[in-house]
Amino acid sequence: MKGTGQPIKIAIVSHSRISDVHDGKMRLMKDMAELISDEDMRVEVFSLSDVNRTVKEKHYIEHEIKSPYYTSSSTAKRLFDNGMMIFFGTRPLLNEVNRSESVNSMLREFDPDIIICETFLLNGMLKRYLEQSRKKVKVISTFDSQSRIYYYANALFGPGSGGGYAPLLRQFKRSLAGRYVKFRLKLYKETLNLADLHVVLSKKDKEEIEGFFKMRKARIVVLPAHFFDAKRERKPSFRTSIRKVLFIGSYLPPHNRQAMGYIEDIISPMLPEKEFIIAGGGVPKKVVRNVRYIGGVEDMGSILDDADLCIAPLTDGIGLKVKMLDYFNAGKAVIGTSMAFEGYDVKDRYNAIVDDNIEHYASQIEKLEKDRELFARIQKNSRLIVNDYRYDVLKKKWQKLIKELHCA
Repeated sequence: MKGTGQPIKIAIVSHSRISDVHDGKMRLMKDMAELISDEDMRVEVFSLSDVNRTVKEKHYIEHEIKSPYYTSSSTAKRLFDNGMMIFFGTRPLLNEVNRSESVNSMLREFDPDIIICETFLLNGMLKRYLEQSRKKVKVISTFDSQSRIYYYANALFGPGSGGGYAPLLRQFKRSLAGRYVKFRLKLYKETLNLADLHVVLSKKDKEEIEGFFKMRKARIVVLPAHFFDAKRERKPSFRTSIRKVLFIGSYLPPHNRQAMGYIEDIISPMLPEKEFIIAGGGVPKKVVRNVRYIGGVEDMGSILDDADLCIAPLTDGIGLKVKMLDYFNAGKAVIGTSMAFEGYDVKDRYNAIVDDNIEHYASQIEKLEKDRELFARIQKNSRLIVNDYRYDVLKKKWQKLIKELHCA
């Protein structure tokens, strides 16, 4: 603590996968480490992984990455691992990570006062360390509500073609999905009972967890970890006409690919004079009529600056959509679904256009361009949304939370 020469030592523990370079987890860990760190708090990030991705992770996280454990990750080994999870409720690769002595020894060497665990998949390691620790270690868990489990179960085992065997195939997939959900809910509940606090990004997550897991140890707190840094602030250039319409999203999540399909098949054909730009990691570069897929770009800021309007036609997916912060930060008018704006203080026709019917998007774009007063109001007010996610605001809240937990 300040003045004692003894900073609070905090270990952020993550479980990394191949796909994490394309999604928001690396940004989340980086943001969380930056929010917590100061002269009173020493933070180290531990990455427990199926694969050795230390070099790539260092590109995303400024703090030193401790990588005490990783396993080989051949296709056959991962298929076997997932098969064991589905049919027998266990994951050999995950069990290896959780039981690794090198993981425990590195944590013991750091000797944290608080562990922040960003996944329920490491509850075995967490339980083992807490049992062996010589001091009382406080635990903060932080991950989305259980809805994410059901979302991925549906993405993995959802309906598909099966010809004459379709009914049997659907029944088989439902069985697999049920086992997948049961296994993960068990780990989720165990982690909530190990944690002192569980931090979520939105009120909806909090309500879902409190309603589903009524018996738990952890107290649920709403506190975003993603922040908007003043260094990343962009000077807005207010538009009066709409020529370029932008959507940003990694190609990996199914809901983003679905949104890209909506843009290509439904929205863009109704507005042939507009150019629709789709950017994001893994997006294949191509041009389809007036839709230009540009893939991942190093300077996403220049793409945002060049856009006249941003859209988010998301009808699936869960959790806080971090790309929305980039839209708001750039002072862009955004047309999106209620799901896209989940977790943000958005008011229809004040700081955004909220419409859950994708077929209305073309007319919404035309109306917005004709109503210059509305267009100007939304662009001006969209910037205000980032105030709740400013670095200095969230840093104070996170440090207060950490210090109160440490002193409790």
